[in-house]
Amino acid sequence: MRSTIDALRAAARTEAPIVLRAELGCEISELARFVHEESGRRARPFFALGCAALTHLPIRNLGASARGTIFLRGLCDLAEPLQARLVHLLDALETRGPPARLICSTERDLDTEVRSGRLRQDLSFRVNVLDIRIPPLRERREDIVPTARALLALLSADLGRPPPELSEEAAAWLEGHPFPGNVRELGNLLDRALLGPGRRVLEADVLADPLPGGLHLGADITLRELETAHISRVLSRVGCVKRAARILGIDESTLWRRRQRDDRQGVTRSKTR
Repeated sequence: MRSTIDALRAAARTEAPIVLRAELGCEISELARFVHEESGRRARPFFALGCAALTHLPIRNLGASARGTIFLRGLCDLAEPLQARLVHLLDALETRGPPARLICSTERDLDTEVRSGRLRQDLSFRVNVLDIRIPPLRERREDIVPTARALLALLSADLGRPPPELSEEAAAWLEGHPFPGNVRELGNLLDRALLGPGRRVLEADVLADPLPGGLHLGADITLRELETAHISRVLSRVGCVKRAARILGIDESTLWRRRQRDDRQGVTRSKTR
C-alpha cells in the first residue's frame, strides 16, 4: 500500500484528473479525500457524489466546488443522459476560471466501457488522465492487522470503551482470511465481534464465530434465530433500548414487541423440554 500512497501523493501535486480503480469495499472515499488534503486545493470544498444513486446532477453544489475537488464514486454507474450533462457542466466550470479537480472511482475498465457503449468517449477522455489501481486487501496482507487495529480503536471509541488487543491467533486468522469484501468486510466483522460485553483481548474464535450460541452467518439457522441473536447482542452492547432501536433501524415499539415475542418463545421452549 505504501507505493499506492506514494502514487496518490504524487498525483495530488498535479492538476490532472484521476481515476481510482478499485474493487467494491475498498476505502476509496478516504483515498479520494486524502488526495484532496494533499493537494493545493485542501482549503477548498471537497464534494462527493455516488453516481449509482443519481437521478440528476446537483448543479449548484458542483458549481460551488470550483477550484476544489469533485469526487465521482462509481463513474460507470452514471446514466448516459447524466454523462452528457456532466461533460457540458465540466466545460462550463472550466470557462469560469480554474476548474475543479476531478477524481473518479470505478471497479471497471474504462476502455472496455467505452467500447461497449456504456461510457461516453468524451467523458472518458476528460477523466482518464492518471489511472491509479488500488490493490484489494488480499493483495496487501501486511495492511490487514494495522487496519484492523485502527478500526477497533474507532469502533470501540463509539462504544465508550478501550479497544481490545488482538491475540496472536486472531491476527493470524485475519491475515489468512480472503476478505472478498475488502476493508468494508473487515469493518463489519470487527463490529460484530465487539457486540456483547467488552473484552481485553479479541480471540480468533470470536472473529470466526461472532454470534452467540455457535451461530454464524451462513449456518443452518432460521432468520428468526439470527435476528434474535443480533438484537440480543446490540442490546447488551449499548444497554439502551432507544439507541439499540436506532442502530437496528426500527422504532422502539417494534423492538419492544420483538423482545416480548422472543421472551414468550423462550418460555414456551422451556416448558416443552
